Amino acid sequence: MQNHINDKTLVSDTVFKYFIKNKEYQYWFYEIIEEKTGIDLRKYHLTDNEENTGNKIKDFRMDVVFENENKKVIVEMNNNNPEISDLKGHYYLHRVQGSQIKEGENYKPKTTTLIMFNNYKNPKTPNLAIGYYKMTEQVTQVTREDVESYEIALPLFHKNRYNEIEGKINKRLWIMGAENMENVRKQLDVSDENLKIIEEYERLVESDSRFGLLHNAEREQKMWMHVAKGIGYNEGVDEGKKEGVKQANLDMAKKMLAMDMPEEQISKITELSIQEIQKMKEKE
Repeated sequence: MQNHINDKTLVSDTVFKYFIKNKEYQYWFYEIIEEKTGIDLRKYHLTDNEENTGNKIKDFRMDVVFENENKKVIVEMNNNNPEISDLKGHYYLHRVQGSQIKEGENYKPKTTTLIMFNNYKNPKTPNLAIGYYKMTEQVTQVTREDVESYEIALPLFHKNRYNEIEGKINKRLWIMGAENMENVRKQLDVSDENLKIIEEYERLVESDSRFGLLHNAEREQKMWMHVAKGIGYNEGVDEGKKEGVKQANLDMAKKMLAMDMPEEQISKITELSIQEIQKMKEKE
């Protein structure tokens, strides 16, 4: 049997989804997220794994989504290049937030948080291990309180050897960013708490062919570049539509119009022009 141990890491989508859904191992990631972001996922419920973003044209699926009565949390594992991963993550962030706007008096806004574990450094802030970001409206320069994101740059936890890392959470982040899991195992002694995760990882990739399949990064990159350029897909759908943040804002504006919200307010939230909103209103 072919050895696939080096094909996948803990940042691989398939491996991560297995661990985060498994009650025996999910604490490992929960504790990382709580220490680095302050978000305790034990107070949330895990929604349908790989939840659809609400895009009816192209079936984009997020890694995992958690939810409680006040907030949704998207957790993404990224091995792609920074440009593609940033586009994908924030596309998900805005589509999820926009899809929460519903008609009727029972509408209750929720904050949406995006947490990205990146197996690369942010080109703009290469020395920042953990970044926290809020959005500012381009026109009004008002900071939005309903969306936020965290970026955790895993390579920055690899400045030292494993046995030189201080703190159990930083040791886990070191393991997550490792490119060769066999080498990780060699650095763990028999009493290390993280050995349990490594042993389960090895069992998975050796026993289940699903975990041996290499991720088609080239195909995914092409798909997201099409989204970035606003190129419509037409896969079993009569008419393709332009995708991306622009479409998410249009969807959001349509729901706001149905709620009789003022055009000026819709414009501030969606960054669409008054003229675009009025055209949408005329078509209704």
